[in-house]
Amino acid sequence: MKRIFLFLQGPIGPCFRLLAERLQAEGHVVTKINIWGGDIVDFPNGICYRGKAEDWSNWIIEEAMRRGTTDLVLFGDQRPAHREAIAVLKDKLERIHVLEEGYFRPDWVTLDRGGGKFR
Repeated sequence: MKRIFLFLQGPIGPCFRLLAERLQAEGHVVTKINIWGGDIVDFPNGICYRGKAEDWSNWIIEEAMRRGTTDLVLFGDQRPAHREAIAVLKDKLERIHVLEEGYFRPDWVTLDRGGGKFR
């Protein structure tokens, strides 16, 4: 089943780019939203959000719905933009995938479907 992924901020480095490439190779669609300048370094083909902080909620809903997004992928569920995106999209998407730093295994990244606070 083809899924449509929307990526927000990821870990520093190629992780999200490589994950996106793998998902696309398997026939899925991936869109990356770059929220701050550092995102562009690791994912230069992403869509840059240039709006105001107070417009983020409406913008991310419209963007996700326009693309037919099924899955949200982000690194850390406590960044302000991520908290807001999860809050406004959790009832509109099939899945939310939260990657976190590996607390029990340093230098690893863990996956928490739905995020710790938003299940």
